[in-house]
Amino acid sequence: MRSYLQAINLLSQVLKNNTDTFVTSDGVTVDLTIEDIKKDLFMFQWMDPTSEEKSIKYNEILSKLDVLESKGRWLEDVAQFRKLLQSEYYKWFNIVYVSNLTKFDDETLGKKTKILTLNTSELAKIGTLQWLYVWRNMIIAGSKAALVGSLDDNMRGSLIEYNLPSTEAIQWCNLNLLKDGLYCFTNNASIYSVSKEWAQPVTTTDAEPFSKNIAGVVTYGKANFYVFENNVSSAGNTTLVTRYRNTLWSQTIYQGGQKYYLAPNMTGFSFSSWFASFAVDWSFLTWNDGKLYQFRRDPPTAFTLSVREVKLMWGDKKTLQYSNDVKVISSVNSKYVFLFDRINQTFTIYDTRPAKSSDPYNYGLYYVFMFKFDLGTNKVIDIDIPDSSGNRPEMYILSSDGINKVALYEFIDSITDNKVLKQLN
Repeated sequence: MRSYLQAINLLSQVLKNNTDTFVTSDGVTVDLTIEDIKKDLFMFQWMDPTSEEKSIKYNEILSKLDVLESKGRWLEDVAQFRKLLQSEYYKWFNIVYVSNLTKFDDETLGKKTKILTLNTSELAKIGTLQWLYVWRNMIIAGSKAALVGSLDDNMRGSLIEYNLPSTEAIQWCNLNLLKDGLYCFTNNASIYSVSKEWAQPVTTTDAEPFSKNIAGVVTYGKANFYVFENNVSSAGNTTLVTRYRNTLWSQTIYQGGQKYYLAPNMTGFSFSSWFASFAVDWSFLTWNDGKLYQFRRDPPTAFTLSVREVKLMWGDKKTLQYSNDVKVISSVNSKYVFLFDRINQTFTIYDTRPAKSSDPYNYGLYYVFMFKFDLGTNKVIDIDIPDSSGNRPEMYILSSDGINKVALYEFIDSITDNKVLKQLN
């Protein structure tokens, strides 16, 4: 492939006898000359990758290339230049482009990352693949059934069909208290426990039943079960989550709930009706309308919750923006926070500063790097990081082809130790 500077020279040749016009972001029409583009290209190469200006310049160069392409000029050369420019862009913003999951394999060592391939019989019973959860074993949840307790192709686990009433459909799942099965809620706000043996209803002895407006269910520790609400008002004094504790020796019967309320007068915050996901570490993390929010009991003995937006620092926030369908992964065992964007097919790693283990309520998230998946029809369906992997995270990727296990820490180490992001094979 041509080098970046060779590509600039190529563009010089194809444009040397031609002048076009270009409309700037300010709406001003200017001549599109070779000297302007050459200056843009050199400027882009040496701009600070942590600056917003670099992403602005990248988009400006792409817009100028669009002008050439729209006029049908030198399409093959312009397409090649686009590819080179994108490669340079990914390099400077620490983005790993993944065109096939086999790229994670180590051909030299003969090491494959795929650990489980789903067969047609399993896929037919599971239905639409939706979620992946990893603790000691793996659990794959679909629209009709879950594969519980998988390790690899040799230990496939148990396929448990939900057998729900015809009026109910699974909306979302999460790990149960023992981490060997799932809690799932339905469109009718029923909650089910899915284990290696069967699926059965989860109940509470509370006089007030589970909410009919469930946004998510999450467990924490050995006894805590949290049911999150949707349609939360930022006006305050509304319930965000109710905590339940299990009755002794049971994973399906819970005691009365304790509601946690948003603090009154939450000026400056506005939540849309849909929370995309929840994570529980020392606090509650949730994704809402393109932003990451942290809720915590304040003071720790209170039943009211304060909130802050957790700022995402560094990285390209102009071009690579997040959708509303983002899975948040965070645990008390790791200083990292991970964001998987299902729509844009990106997985981003953030470091916490100060480390959230030492200051869990005031950290910022600092961009480390991103995977950009472009697998064609084989989309990444879900990604999970087991809590036990801590600061040496391992990444499990669920696609329609099965599950790949990737040593994520090797990519992190390449930046922290060598200042150069590891590339794929």
